[in-house]
Amino acid sequence: MTPLHSSKTTRLLQTFEAVGRNLSVTKAAMELGVTSSAISHQLRELTDIIGKPLTEKSGRGITLTAVGTKLARELSDQFERIGRFVADAVTGDTHRVRIAVCSAFGPGWLSPRLVNLMIDYPETEYQLTLKSGQPDPNDIDADLFVTTEPGASGFFSTPLFEEMLVAVGNPVRRQSDPRMRHTRFITTDTNEGNVGSDWFDFIKHTKLPLDFSGPNTWLKCSHYILAVELARQDAGVALIPDFLARGHIEAGSLVPFSNLKIPSGRQYHICVKRNRIDEPVLKHTIQWFKTQVTLPDPPTMIVRKPS
Repeated sequence: MTPLHSSKTTRLLQTFEAVGRNLSVTKAAMELGVTSSAISHQLRELTDIIGKPLTEKSGRGITLTAVGTKLARELSDQFERIGRFVADAVTGDTHRVRIAVCSAFGPGWLSPRLVNLMIDYPETEYQLTLKSGQPDPNDIDADLFVTTEPGASGFFSTPLFEEMLVAVGNPVRRQSDPRMRHTRFITTDTNEGNVGSDWFDFIKHTKLPLDFSGPNTWLKCSHYILAVELARQDAGVALIPDFLARGHIEAGSLVPFSNLKIPSGRQYHICVKRNRIDEPVLKHTIQWFKTQVTLPDPPTMIVRKPS
């Protein structure tokens, strides 16, 4: 039996990590620059060492067994850690944090506060990645993720704050149509059978007398940032997160149509891999985020959904 600490076993583990990540012997072979038969032979050797099956056939491909899944996840974490160590040794960059954020959170909440983060931790280099949807915590292009979903298995996740929605529109429209009658409503709930549910939820909890019965009531919009720009151009009235609206309201390019907010049902979370939670540069960044959400916002009446 091959010793577990031998260089040969290390190569077998590297091979299995590539197979587990690609779920393909062929792709792993191309990645490692060897033949598929060599990969298959190494998988059999590693299975003999472990004493339990690591893969099983699934149609024309393969899947991982429970043991294989656990081993692949652990190997991925360890190889990633080794890769970071080597990169830091080469570049001397031990104070970099790569942050991936969902796009509304990035420009609306993080951007106005980023200067404070850089002032508080001047020796840390921050690199931001803006995702059009939810950042995938399994990506390798970030160290810390901000999402509206808790982290998956293997991730530390801590909640930041609940997303609150406010109705905003063009200042001229506000003056001519103060009760928002006879106007178009920008909705980010665009699925058939669900169109405008954000606005129906809004009137349900605010009791505002809004009229959705007119022709061309809805302007469907896939994203909050686009909804902001459409509202600024007087294409309609939008329901957007309060943190995204605040700067535009202060600048006078948008006005609130009500001093009421409602929760969207989403909550922002910070996620980081559990095996990295004790890294000082990540710990102080997470703590900074949590401190920021405790700072007071401009006073606004909040209407919550009934429990």
